Amino acid sequence: MIRFMICFIVIILPNVYSIDNTFADWQTLIHGERTDTGNECLNSVIIGVSSEADIYDAPPSPPPPDFYCNVVIMPPDFIDPLNRDIRAEGDDVYRWIIGVNPKGNLGLPVDVTTKISWTASDFSEGSAILKEGYSGVGETIISDMNAISNFEVTGQNSNQYFVIEYRPKKQKTYDLKDVIYLLQMLSKF
Repeated sequence: MIRFMICFIVIILPNVYSIDNTFADWQTLIHGERTDTGNECLNSVIIGVSSEADIYDAPPSPPPPDFYCNVVIMPPDFIDPLNRDIRAEGDDVYRWIIGVNPKGNLGLPVDVTTKISWTASDFSEGSAILKEGYSGVGETIISDMNAISNFEVTGQNSNQYFVIEYRPKKQKTYDLKDVIYLLQMLSKF
């Protein structure tokens, strides 16, 4: 009877209680295109989460004298915009401030629309939402960026700000104390 019980525990334990410390690195390219001209925005930006260290890249140069639209990542200090912001794994919530200038400085001073898009499946095993403003407390524009892959920004030659808020999927993990307790409970059968 004892041999059967030990085999039973070994077979059942991996199926019921698993210890999972894996993490899926991900990154997504966010780019824009003016809907009236079909011209792509000056910058495309990359955000993501990695099991490695943080990676930040500032744009190599300021915008040229004439441009159609622009997309940048704004750091919390709003000093130097970034074109790539990959965060190290370990947080419960990640937030990126995205600045979109939908018109640029070309053409008449009228409102123009730029379509901002990304690959929805790039957000890995977590949930991502898009909020209006730069503080993270604005109105939710997209409640599931895994299902919707674009939105439109309308305006003139000035930045509008949005926050992408990503929450990684948390998996239940068990430490050694939990596993020992489980084995003790199963041994009573």
